[in-house]
Amino acid sequence: MTKMTKKAAFAIAQEALSTIETAEATEAWNVIQKEIERLERAALKAKTGERKLTKTQKENLVVKTEITGIIANHEGGMQAKEIAAELGLSVQKISALCKQLVEEGIVAKTEGAKHVTLFTLATEEEEVEG
Repeated sequence: MTKMTKKAAFAIAQEALSTIETAEATEAWNVIQKEIERLERAALKAKTGERKLTKTQKENLVVKTEITGIIANHEGGMQAKEIAAELGLSVQKISALCKQLVEEGIVAKTEGAKHVTLFTLATEEEEVEG
């Protein structure tokens, strides 16, 4: 047996309420209908990816812009710890944001001397490959 969804449970409750002819039953039916509509809107937003950015996501956009600016001003690439030191942020946060920038095709990840990971601005060729 599959798990019942909220929408299916609400539909059953609405069907039962539709047989009762009182003001309270009608009001309950309307409340359930609004909840079904809210669930449908949420499902649509999830499918289309239409969501508002959180406060942290907005802050990260600013930091990602700062990261690309710092990388652009350094030839030969930079380590995450160097970027973190310039911005006063943790290496872990910078590494995570650099990974996102690599996935977006904005930054390229390369291996420097002694197997050190360096981040540089992506060239057009690297953006196409990514």
